[in-house]
Amino acid sequence: MGDDSEWMKLPIDQKCEHKVWKARLNGYEEALKLFQKIEDEKSPEWGKYLGLIKKFVTESNAVAQLKGLEAALAFIENAHVAGKTTGEVVSGVVTKVFNQPKARAKELGMDICLMYIEIEKAEVLKELEEEWVKLPSSPPKQTRFLRSQQDLKAKFEQQQAQGDQSDGDEEEETAAAVDPYDLLEPVEILSKMPKDFDEKIEAKKWQERKEALEAIETLTKNPKLENGDYGDLVRSLKKVVGKDANVMLVSLAAKCLAGLASGLRKKFGTYAGQVVPTILEKFKEKKPQVVQALQEAIDAIFLTQVNDSAPEVRDAAFEALGTAMKVVGEKAVNPFLADLDKLKLDKPSAGPPKKGKAAAGGKTKKTSDSKELSETELSAEVCEELAAGVLPASCLQQLDSANWKERLASMEEFQRVMSPISFLSLNLGDGEPRFILRSKRMVKGHIHIHHGTL
Repeated sequence: MGDDSEWMKLPIDQKCEHKVWKARLNGYEEALKLFQKIEDEKSPEWGKYLGLIKKFVTESNAVAQLKGLEAALAFIENAHVAGKTTGEVVSGVVTKVFNQPKARAKELGMDICLMYIEIEKAEVLKELEEEWVKLPSSPPKQTRFLRSQQDLKAKFEQQQAQGDQSDGDEEEETAAAVDPYDLLEPVEILSKMPKDFDEKIEAKKWQERKEALEAIETLTKNPKLENGDYGDLVRSLKKVVGKDANVMLVSLAAKCLAGLASGLRKKFGTYAGQVVPTILEKFKEKKPQVVQALQEAIDAIFLTQVNDSAPEVRDAAFEALGTAMKVVGEKAVNPFLADLDKLKLDKPSAGPPKKGKAAAGGKTKKTSDSKELSETELSAEVCEELAAGVLPASCLQQLDSANWKERLASMEEFQRVMSPISFLSLNLGDGEPRFILRSKRMVKGHIHIHHGTL
């Protein structure tokens, strides 16, 4: 007891270095409590233990070592100066902790190493931020080019030969015009397709079709694809999207199409018109994973094609867009055009005329100042009266039904009447085909009918 009373009067840091293991154990316990109480991470109290933390983890007594590891972890978690002990403490953990039979010791050793990694990461990021501030504000200029960028290199050399006559704004525009996509080497994937792909994609077992699609999905994850004849592959994927009953396979095929569109970009324009109507038609599927995959595919196709700088590519994309509008209606397509360049939509190649502009063959009213005036929108009552003259009475009545099946039947009847063939056969009266159900929206089982021009 005399020995115990002697070391118990010592300060915490001296207890942690005492030759008696019980004294060291008590020192680690008190150090742990102290480290958890200190609120200021920059307190001078932390400095007293900088040289002791390695001893905490290399403790020779197994019982005391567990408490020493807990105290060391608390120090590393809370002390601002903990990063200074990284090298010696991690070395001690590797040599004296990871070879221990006790799982708890190994767990604490791993936590200590992970905490040091977090500290080092934060310090590196801080250093990077300090270096970034020192960088010039002007955009960087590319000076080295890949083999696939020889056209871009020739353009830059031509500009240099003509002299640097452009101002800062033009330089910034040139730098911003460099697309990271152009820096990538294209990957050829057609020759890497499974030899039995055509056989497996038509197999009766869904597992075999899944295996074939997964192989293609892996290939299409390459960010830039080499040009080639993807016609057969696109047709196979389109067939899966449109006709396969397995929703998981539909999602896989849609992801493959998204990968092809993103990897080929403007070169995918040849196939866009083939797959867009099928994808949009499949949006009637309610499974979230399917809808998300279809959304990714349609985004990749439209945004990489319609926003392309080349007119011929943009025209092909708008042709596909026009086909989609014809198949599923303008309202169904509009949500996918939110990010579309408005200037490109206003160009003649943009397909259907924009709202507020007269359609081809339509009549435009002008004032003496030659300003266009849009048609006065019909009131809801007039629209309902006109709709009653075109749609069956049961169709309008069932729209308000509490039974979803009746509402569905009403919508199917509405769709049949409004199909292109049926619609053109309608006798709308007075010789002016000005009444058209241009946009259709289902809101809580109701159809909102707007007035437009045919």
